[in-house]
Amino acid sequence: MPSACLRSGSRAWVMPVLLLMSGCAAYRYHAAEAVPLTCLHDEFRVVGYAPDYSLDRIHDDAFARVTDVILFSAVLTEDGGFPGEGIAALPVAHFQEMKRKNGVRIHLCFGGWGRSGGFSEMTVTREKRGVFIGDLLQWCLDNGFDGVDYDWEFPADREERAAYSALLMETAEAFRPHGLYVSVALGHTQTLDRNAYDAVDAIHLMAYDMGVRHATERDALSSIRRLVRSGAPKEKIVLGVPFYGRRMDDRDIAMAYSDILERFGPAPDEDEAGGVYFNHRDTIRRKTRHAMEQKMAGIMIWELSMDTDDDLSLLKAIDEERGKKSAE
Repeated sequence: MPSACLRSGSRAWVMPVLLLMSGCAAYRYHAAEAVPLTCLHDEFRVVGYAPDYSLDRIHDDAFARVTDVILFSAVLTEDGGFPGEGIAALPVAHFQEMKRKNGVRIHLCFGGWGRSGGFSEMTVTREKRGVFIGDLLQWCLDNGFDGVDYDWEFPADREERAAYSALLMETAEAFRPHGLYVSVALGHTQTLDRNAYDAVDAIHLMAYDMGVRHATERDALSSIRRLVRSGAPKEKIVLGVPFYGRRMDDRDIAMAYSDILERFGPAPDEDEAGGVYFNHRDTIRRKTRHAMEQKMAGIMIWELSMDTDDDLSLLKAIDEERGKKSAE
């Protein structure tokens, strides 16, 4: 995933990342209960990543416009173990309160750019995967989280890719009887085995960081087609959109959407300003409309703190497009 400290003119790797939804009745987390996942697959989801380092910059009304919020992110221990102490330092209570107040689903992400250490060690054997999955399942049940989002960036070879697929399938097998979800974030050139596509509930396609103009509509549609050709069901794909821009002459320099508006004041139909390429409201609307017309699973946002809280909000543009579709 892209990352975090996006300040005007600051050099930052925007760690791409991604996860999921709301609208269903609250789930009760008891091991004996099997909860159907039909609600997840019947709605158009708006999934927002909320990094632990930027929660204080996310506007309160953002959580009323998403169906799913993903807490980014937990990091495995060096030997691939469940990071109990590390997770204890994350703002878990904040997410529990967010779920109570807004009815959103909340998910815990493992991995992301610069945070994917330990995956190789954890996935190497079925036994190690099983221990991790058991600890993760119990943690989700104990803390009212609705699922996990995996974002391994990146498996190094065929063996690690096969181990990753096994992790996804085994997690889904363990989670499904409890009504918990499994999603996976994929870079725009990443693919999985077909069995893994079948196992997960959602695939978050990171359709950004793709070139000089890093998130054009044309490149996003090309990424979708590539993923579908690899065997991914279109109805599971959640199209990722960036709430940030990158300088076209130096992609290491990234800026939050809110900072771009404040500094350059571009019109809603302009995706370039001050040498920075980004997605303004009109492009975000078209991408949202495409995802709905193609019956994709939803829209994913990296990340929520980069938006504005006024009429130029990108989340509001997504919300308005969803409203148009509902009114048809």
